[in-house]
Amino acid sequence: MMLSISASFSVEFEELLDDHKLEASQSFEPSHQMLSENIALAIILPIILVILLIGGIYMYYTKLQWKPIFWKSLSHTHSYSPITVESDFNNPLYEAGDTREYEVSI
Repeated sequence: MMLSISASFSVEFEELLDDHKLEASQSFEPSHQMLSENIALAIILPIILVILLIGGIYMYYTKLQWKPIFWKSLSHTHSYSPITVESDFNNPLYEAGDTREYEVSI
């Protein structure tokens, strides 16, 4: 009886193993391989193009040192007057004469 159980188990295991081998061999068919290559190209190719585009823009701005027109116009117009050393002391805070002394002990 034990022999028949082990023999039937062995036959079932071999059938299961053969089915698994069949599934594995079908997954490596050329049509599946072509599909995975197309997916890889669809992902990698746009990434490479974006990297090249960003690198080209970086090289254009750094090596040619080209600045857009509106940057030049913004760099020459100042809406404030230059601060001089003398104007700092004309501040009312300095004229108040309020001085405070603090004692610090360590």
